[in-house]
Amino acid sequence: VGTAFRPPMAKEVTGEFSTSGMWGQTYLGNPELEPEHAVTYETGVQWGGADERLTMAGFHTTYSDKISAVPQTNGDQKYENIDGWTLQGLELQGQTAFDWGDKVTVRPHATARYYTKREQEDASASSQTIQRLPQYEGQIGLAADFGTKVTLDSWLEVRGPWEDVTTTYPSENITKDPFALFGVRLNYAPVTGLQTYLDVENLFDKRYSYNNGYPMPGRSVTVGIEYTF
Repeated sequence: VGTAFRPPMAKEVTGEFSTSGMWGQTYLGNPELEPEHAVTYETGVQWGGADERLTMAGFHTTYSDKISAVPQTNGDQKYENIDGWTLQGLELQGQTAFDWGDKVTVRPHATARYYTKREQEDASASSQTIQRLPQYEGQIGLAADFGTKVTLDSWLEVRGPWEDVTTTYPSENITKDPFALFGVRLNYAPVTGLQTYLDVENLFDKRYSYNNGYPMPGRSVTVGIEYTF
């Protein structure tokens, strides 16, 4: 069992600012905000050791006096304490390692989270599902060590679906489709402390966004050198 609280940020108490764009909105602070509180219950099992490990856990979190931007009748957004959120779901983490021949070590790894409940407890909200929180998200990957100098890691990230709003005014609730991203990283360490790498994110140049109307970058390639003293 864990408890937490978050006091209001300065912008949520006294701020007043507007977002840019054709449908920009004004956000208003609220000096009467109360801190938000959360209680989490979690239970799980773990098997394995340093190289082989499997962890499964279930969680249930309730937020009270959740701080949220609430639409006003004039179109502005004002920070207010709403009744709260309820989150419930399952988490999975796993990894293992095995030798393939004399000089190759293979290391599969995976993480995943699935929400069975994502409820916003606010009667005035346009949707009772928490927006921009995907029903599931996770990553599965495969790394390989070629001796002590070369490492190749590849991964597949998945996310969705989730609730969002349109960028038009007045906004409407929409459901964003799931998407998957693929990445790869090659490391080469010629000497102790020195590492060169080639990192490719979003290998297949997928068009996607976490928030509707704010597209994320396409394929990116990074080459670098790191030295540890």
